[in-house]
Amino acid sequence: MLNFNNEQQNCHSIRYNNLMIKLFLKILIGATFLIVFLIPGYTYFIVNKGDTSLIFNSSIDASSRLYILFRLFGLYGFALIWGQLVLGPFMNPLRRLFGPGVFRAHRAEGVFALIFATLHPLIFYTAYTLSANHRQIWFGLSDYFGTSNLLLFGYLGPVAWTLLVCTVLTAIFNKYIKAWRTIHLLNYLVFIFAFFHSYKIGTEVFLQPLNTLYLFYGLTFIAAVLYRASALS
Repeated sequence: MLNFNNEQQNCHSIRYNNLMIKLFLKILIGATFLIVFLIPGYTYFIVNKGDTSLIFNSSIDASSRLYILFRLFGLYGFALIWGQLVLGPFMNPLRRLFGPGVFRAHRAEGVFALIFATLHPLIFYTAYTLSANHRQIWFGLSDYFGTSNLLLFGYLGPVAWTLLVCTVLTAIFNKYIKAWRTIHLLNYLVFIFAFFHSYKIGTEVFLQPLNTLYLFYGLTFIAAVLYRASALS
């Protein structure tokens, strides 16, 4: 009888410990993503307030206001792309931790990543067109960067966007595309191209704490790639 009671207590203790570990992991993951998604906005509105405050200044023209605003969509578009990449390889353990709803959240995040990534260049070209007296918008990047070596990093953005469209659409219509998982691996290229695009030409990237966040982006991306590679081997 005594042994039975001890075993029962041990079972309760193990169950309690498992619940506490799950609760800790939920709080840790939730807090991490909350901080990650607060930092771009904090850097944009608070740290760089001398620039972004002009959005609400009625004395500046529409093109200047749009130019400032398009950077915000770029920052959050990239944050959402990062979220896609670091969550993807861990879907099964995350499902056990948070439940099946994590798949729907992951898919919705991909859709929002595409929306923000689309609005980012759309607002840029709208601002450029307004300021350039409606010249051909496709020369926006080349006019903006001229012959600078930054032009290459500028064009990494449209390349990343094109690949992102492919991966999001294949994920949405995965029932009809047998090779959707293989196509989905292009997201790793999306992240790499978007990372160098934003890091090399971004306005707020070298401000803290956003600069440290980019280091975190890179390290967690490498960790996700290594985890995915080990799972496939």
